[in-house]
Amino acid sequence: MNQLLRLLMRTGLSLLEPERVDSIRDKVSDRIDDIGEKTRKTYDAASKHASRVVRSVRGEREDHTLGNTLAFLAGIGTGVAVGILFAPASGEQTRSSLAETAQEVTGKVRDRFSSASGTTGTYSS
Repeated sequence: MNQLLRLLMRTGLSLLEPERVDSIRDKVSDRIDDIGEKTRKTYDAASKHASRVVRSVRGEREDHTLGNTLAFLAGIGTGVAVGILFAPASGEQTRSSLAETAQEVTGKVRDRFSSASGTTGTYSS
């Protein structure tokens, strides 16, 4: 019994040391901050999910057109970059080929827009 009392007294006294109190206070504060951050993240995720469920129940559809378009363009850009990096042609040949292709596309676009600008958009009888 005396040993238990001594152990409890030592534990109580060691917890009253200022360094230990500060250390415990810091640990508890960090844990509370962690719990608060996890709670916020969980609430945000649940809120987004609930919003999607409500929109789905109402029959509303999410529009992913912009995201899909950007992903498609990023894929094209990545494919072109990888193709250029691993192309068997030399750098000078690749650059001249790209320049020719760019000039052809530019010419086609100019021709299309110049022929389209010549029309008035009205019907005549």
